[in-house]
Amino acid sequence: MRYTDKSPPSDTLLTCRIFVRPIHEEISNYSDGIRYIHLKESHGIYSIGVFVFPPDAVIPLHNHPGMTVLSRVLYGSVQVKSFDIIPPDVKIRSSRTNTNSIKSSAPTGLIRRLFLGVRNFQPPGVSRMKSSNTMPLHILNVHENRTQMLRSPDISELYPNKGNVHEITAGPNGAAVLDVLVPPYDVEDDRDCSFYEKSMHPAWRKEEGRMKGHLTQIEQPECFQCLAGQYKDLGDQDSDDDDQP
Repeated sequence: MRYTDKSPPSDTLLTCRIFVRPIHEEISNYSDGIRYIHLKESHGIYSIGVFVFPPDAVIPLHNHPGMTVLSRVLYGSVQVKSFDIIPPDVKIRSSRTNTNSIKSSAPTGLIRRLFLGVRNFQPPGVSRMKSSNTMPLHILNVHENRTQMLRSPDISELYPNKGNVHEITAGPNGAAVLDVLVPPYDVEDDRDCSFYEKSMHPAWRKEEGRMKGHLTQIEQPECFQCLAGQYKDLGDQDSDDDDQP
């Protein structure tokens, strides 16, 4: 990605006003869907990457279990609809009594879907994924946050409870968002990515000025496509890139 103006010496990269030109059509293995450029990971500690959105593209409502995420909009704009998890955060219906258990998102979830059809690249955590095909249905008790509109170079963050479940919609000119995940997704450490929808039963109600209700876990939406990509020398590289002593 190309920075087209010079930052004042006293400014840092996160505070200066910079312009990054759109690159979606320049990513190798071009696709109309969202692209993910893997930059760096240290296993179990952090991962860094860039999501590149075409105009009006959507990452559906999903969670970040036990994680903190720092995001910066590199160009364009995104709308973020988010929810705070109310501890205790998960109610589980027993798979023995619930016949509507859904398929685990591990085999076809966000992380694996990012890299389908891109050489032999394995994303962080994929090789360690479990092979279970079903999982209990999860329901999150949440507060709904006010929808945010973020524009380059805005920064946002989410935490293990605050803003942890969100949906991201790109603006009419597309967007690119740099994400730092601490720690990264890892199924074996119970940090798989799951998708959700608003549950209307029981009905949502207002509590202390905010709407309170439930989110129900669903299978990954079929309309969602996100593939790994490469821009120049960024992305599509070996996933085992932990720092060596």
